[in-house]
Amino acid sequence: MLPPNIRPRSSLSVNVPENIVVFDRRCYFERVLWNLIKNADEAAYGKSGGKIEVSASYGEGNATLTIRDNGVGFPKN
Repeated sequence: MLPPNIRPRSSLSVNVPENIVVFDRRCYFERVLWNLIKNADEAAYGKSGGKIEVSASYGEGNATLTIRDNGVGFPKN
């Protein structure tokens, strides 16, 4: 569930197992997670079909969190 102040303007897809434990200090982790989603939304907003995908997996004692958007990205130098 998203916090009340987070309302992505892009399509948001979340695929995270319910039983995954990622961080002991949940409030800090949630703040980081929602900031990343907000940044992804800013990158994807205004693009036709703006989309954000959040997924997580767990294996061998490690958790992997992936946040993707189809925004313009960083300029190449």
